[in-house]
Amino acid sequence: MAALPRKVDLAINVRGVRFLDHDTKRELDACDYTALRDWYIAAKSVKLFVKRAGAKATLTYQLFTLQGIEIGSLLAGYKEWHRSRSNWCRCVKHYPVSDANLLRMAKGDVVRIVERTDEQWYTGECADQIGLFPLDHVELLLEPPADKQSRRAAA
Repeated sequence: MAALPRKVDLAINVRGVRFLDHDTKRELDACDYTALRDWYIAAKSVKLFVKRAGAKATLTYQLFTLQGIEIGSLLAGYKEWHRSRSNWCRCVKHYPVSDANLLRMAKGDVVRIVERTDEQWYTGECADQIGLFPLDHVELLLEPPADKQSRRAAA
């Protein structure tokens, strides 16, 4: 578990989460929503799980508070806001298709979202092909891939 001072202020906004020293207001740590992997709310505490790109380990921050439900609600709202505006997703399970209207995807493929067709299906582009794909086969990315183009993941 990552060490923080006894009294910490948590600042949550559209960019991410900041941990501030309660007395000095000095920033102790910060993460954006791509690094904030998950959170857990208990009766009198909140655990935040942070894994930064390239890091091997996940940091766990435990905050003792009676406002856990409010914190969880804010985090969920901001993370969903980012997801709803994302134009990229990554395939999490192989999607072999024979229908020309569907987008063939392999696990790890990055797909550019062309249209949010409905609640279950999107239209996307991957490897110079455009087609429909089911949302249950992808995870939405909160930021574009490094090269900002749809591409096949390295095998």
